Amino acid sequence: MGSKRHLREEAPSLAKKTKSATKCDSPAVPKSAQTRPLPPHKYILAPMVGGSELAFRLLCRRYATPQLLCYTPMMDSGRFVADAAYRNEIFQTSAADRPLVAHFSGNQPDVMLAAARLVQPKVDAVDLNLGCPQRIAHSGHFGSFLLDDADRPLVLEIVRTLASNLSVPVFCKIRLLETTQKTIELCASLRDAGAALIAIHARHRVNLVGRSGPGARDGPALLEEVSAVKQAVTGVPIIANGNVQCWQDVLANLSTTGADGIMSAEGLLDDPTLFLPTRELDHKKRRCSVPDCTADPDPTSDGSAVRTEELKEIKKLEKKLRQIKALEARVNAPLNPEETAKVEQKKKVKKALKRLRASAEDTMLEGSNRGITPASSRDALPSTGEKGPRKAPQPAKLALEYLDLALSTNVNMKCAIFHVRRMAKEVLLKYQLMEEVLNAQRLDQLQDLLQLCVKYDEEGNFVFDPQKAQKQKEALQIKKWREATRKRFEERMVRKALRSNLPKDYYLNKGIKLPTAEDMARLRALSPDERWAHWQAHHSQHCWALHFEAGGCQRERTCAFIHADIAESTSANDPTWLQEKNGL
Repeated sequence: MGSKRHLREEAPSLAKKTKSATKCDSPAVPKSAQTRPLPPHKYILAPMVGGSELAFRLLCRRYATPQLLCYTPMMDSGRFVADAAYRNEIFQTSAADRPLVAHFSGNQPDVMLAAARLVQPKVDAVDLNLGCPQRIAHSGHFGSFLLDDADRPLVLEIVRTLASNLSVPVFCKIRLLETTQKTIELCASLRDAGAALIAIHARHRVNLVGRSGPGARDGPALLEEVSAVKQAVTGVPIIANGNVQCWQDVLANLSTTGADGIMSAEGLLDDPTLFLPTRELDHKKRRCSVPDCTADPDPTSDGSAVRTEELKEIKKLEKKLRQIKALEARVNAPLNPEETAKVEQKKKVKKALKRLRASAEDTMLEGSNRGITPASSRDALPSTGEKGPRKAPQPAKLALEYLDLALSTNVNMKCAIFHVRRMAKEVLLKYQLMEEVLNAQRLDQLQDLLQLCVKYDEEGNFVFDPQKAQKQKEALQIKKWREATRKRFEERMVRKALRSNLPKDYYLNKGIKLPTAEDMARLRALSPDERWAHWQAHHSQHCWALHFEAGGCQRERTCAFIHADIAESTSANDPTWLQEKNGL
């Protein structure tokens, strides 16, 4: 895989010579059964395992235009076809949940088609997952691990099978390949096979073996490569995914890539109001509107977007202000002189940011006076039943809205905790309630904690607890230790596999199961030799000493095995759950 530098240098040159370098112009439309049009796709909620469930989709729709396109979480096509219980659990929707894309993983054309037909009446498109970079995708041979050259015929056959047999459009979500040229060729071939839209997560697959090099979520997305693909591949909408944390990032992403739409995951998790049509009115600080993606993407066009220089400076000042607020909220360590000086610059930074935002607004109003209508005034506002447009609430209140939706849509606690800690992270840390949220057992407990945050905000009677802060600091240190020891363990297992001429991840896929209380009772009833053999066969990645030796593990922080509490039930043995529990 080429370096980032190589990729970034390659993108501009490719954009100039796409006509001669690759035949990517749209050919004759292949035979397709599609009868329904493409759904709106300017603003999109990305597919997320345990993150884009119905309750969260409805919350995001509440604070976006009615045209917000939402993806379901990743659904295993094989299980979806064979298991009705799984199908009912993973695929939930409602009349208000449109437009909607069903997001499937799999590697069998006939199974994918069978799964898609089950949801076809209730969705507006079906998407093939070609982007998942996790170990489970590697072991199951799906997601981004279908992007190798050897699997290209299979992938195209899946797309052709879906496109020629479904009445809804077929989408593909991919990651970048080793070079921009290869990504261009992939997108062109997907289009020719019948893909009606392609979303590009502008990062490469994570290196699961050895963890060397940038990971799937590390560093900035390579948006210049999306721009090169967009210019080279015609006849199919290209969606940009990556580098979106706030409203100004939406502007910058669309301006940089010229994409037909923008997809967000992390940004919406932190702020479900990210695509709010009246974002420029929030907190009485008017901002520029999102430029129309069908118009000239040139940021210097009269009134079509904020000037590039202003946009960059606004982003820089917003980042600096976030850093200052984080320093002000810090309670576990005193500020050093450099940090103190940064905090003292707060008023100056806010003043400069206010001035630049006003200038950005003038740019938009000037365009409006020329007959250029800002995008937010063209888009229909959500139907709220209230006077005037909906505005973004404070994070704790927003999280309470999510919980109200969760209570009516059968959301599990793991998913609810995940969303609450993302939406209300700053206020939960400020009021020392994050640990209680992570340990909550019921949705009403989460509601009580968020109501307490609201009370502290309104009454200002919070009393800081130094002892609790120290415990939280120690817990964070333990989490970092577990991350480091896990990394060393994986590196050791890779070396062991290589010495035995086995696949690099051979041992990483063995012994990951977390023992339950029932497992431990059965193990203690066995002889020592039988107990050890069973442990090695099923739980070898977990620390034996922690569970069976007197006094627990004596190696403490030098131990490279997993230190995790006993699972309460077998349902906790999902590898994703285990990784999240241990901060991996």
